[in-house]
Amino acid sequence: MVIGVTEGGDPGIDFSWVQRTSRVDGVVLITKELTDRFLDEVLACPAPVLLHVTCTGFGGTVLEPFVPDFRAQLRQLQVLLDRGFPAERAVLRIDPLIPTEKGLERAQRVVDAACGMVSRFRISVLDQYPHVRQRFREKGIPLPYGERFSALPEQFRLVDQWLLAQRGKGRFEACAESKLVNAAQQGCVSAMDLELLGLSLNREYGVGFQRRGCLCLSCKRELLPRKSPCAHGCLYCFWKDAPSGPLFSPMENPN
Repeated sequence: MVIGVTEGGDPGIDFSWVQRTSRVDGVVLITKELTDRFLDEVLACPAPVLLHVTCTGFGGTVLEPFVPDFRAQLRQLQVLLDRGFPAERAVLRIDPLIPTEKGLERAQRVVDAACGMVSRFRISVLDQYPHVRQRFREKGIPLPYGERFSALPEQFRLVDQWLLAQRGKGRFEACAESKLVNAAQQGCVSAMDLELLGLSLNREYGVGFQRRGCLCLSCKRELLPRKSPCAHGCLYCFWKDAPSGPLFSPMENPN
């Protein structure tokens, strides 16, 4: 079994994934921009689709200068749902969540606006790679963790308190965030996701396929070929400025 994912870029503006969907059993599309063409491609996709709609609340700000405002994203999501996309396959993704008072205020706006449209939320706490810290400095933005890569213990506790306050608004999940106790620890490609896609595991797959702590099943494969930041220009992007190159390796069948 092969599940295609779009973690290396944004499928709402880079449509190179479309030609590869015939080679996978299911697709997890993660996007910050639900363009009209993207909606058409999702509905025409030959493989079953699970959609992660990424809204941090910082669209259009210096952090995400070319990302639409979350309200525009949610309006487009409603269009997709009205066109017949299954609501149970739509996930609201806050990635990254910045564990500060301002960051949580932004996240709260997104959650409140999305309640009733989706019942499933995924969060990931900001990672401060060295090149991300440099971008923040160049824009005069204070570093949330100083020179650290990951959040301070008290910042994780702050996020946990915020998660506790979201009880009753939906299911909140996280992958590779073991320090959070009030989020369900689940990969972005999980047995639950396969069930939602109408697929069954055909063998046992390991976890931790990518970064340390990753809980995704190892049957996932990247669908986007770029190895450089996309046109959204997010300061926290994990890609450094680098020449584009093939990221989508030939798909050997892992069965």
